Amino acid sequence: MRKTTSFQALLLTVSLLALNATVAEDKTTTIQQQLNAQTLQKPFNTANPGDLQGYLDDAVKKGIKPPMQPGPHWRNGYTCTNLSPYYYEYRDCMLYYRYYGCYFCQ
Repeated sequence: MRKTTSFQALLLTVSLLALNATVAEDKTTTIQQQLNAQTLQKPFNTANPGDLQGYLDDAVKKGIKPPMQPGPHWRNGYTCTNLSPYYYEYRDCMLYYRYYGCYFCQ
């Protein structure tokens, strides 16, 4: 009688875990769909060119030096345009180019 009860308990536990995993997967899918919908509602824009230009002009006036090391997405042969999906790296690249006249030259 005990073996049957232990087996039934084990079977019940496995069934509940499988059900819980299915519910969690459904919930994850629903959340992902909501996030995708929110993302698609906003237009993609690297930056407002006017704001970026204002930042660059202000940084040059204040003598702010750009970071010496490029960001993690930088590759040899790139220009700032290649970094446009990464706003802060793009901004820093534009500042570096304006300050030094080259793309992360060493």
